Amino acid sequence: PMQASRNIVINRKPSIEAKIKFEGFVGDDLMIRCKANAVPRPTIKIFKDKNLQNEVTENDRTEIHFKETSENEEYALSVVIKNITKNDGGFYFCQAKNGMGEKIAPISVTIPHGVRKTLNVKKCCADQNVSSDCIDICMFSVDYDDLLRKPQCITEFSKIMFCASDGSDHRHCCKENEVPNTCLNWCRGQPSQ
Repeated sequence: PMQASRNIVINRKPSIEAKIKFEGFVGDDLMIRCKANAVPRPTIKIFKDKNLQNEVTENDRTEIHFKETSENEEYALSVVIKNITKNDGGFYFCQAKNGMGEKIAPISVTIPHGVRKTLNVKKCCADQNVSSDCIDICMFSVDYDDLLRKPQCITEFSKIMFCASDGSDHRHCCKENEVPNTCLNWCRGQPSQ
């Protein structure tokens, strides 16, 4: 028996998936990501102005990485800005464009504080007399699961959070991530009940 097959390609303009807000501290490296889904393959660019005139390009402080999924319909562009300054804050715009159309998404980059107050969280923990058994969970991104694996460190959690909060108030971020109100003081490095 004869069989025939036909391959149909449905072209579509890009859709964009991008986190709308990124935060960083002066001196950190910042990564801005933008994903697009389209057929045919779109060009993806990130601009520093809404008129799309000031394209972010590679230089000694900026790396650009492009990734394509195996399905060849999803594409990602990452921009890494090294040693960020206050001038790197503001609005960026991700543009994905192909023959079917274009999509633009705004991305806000905020540099909320002048300089991260505690650059070395482990040193801060040592200065706070956190036991050597618990020093390995002293990091800016404290993982509560690590703490649960070391129950002997629970009594030192307030000191660990003091250092991890870097002297800043992170309660807004904790609220957005549904940290219970009774624990919010930890998000600013203060003891909670």
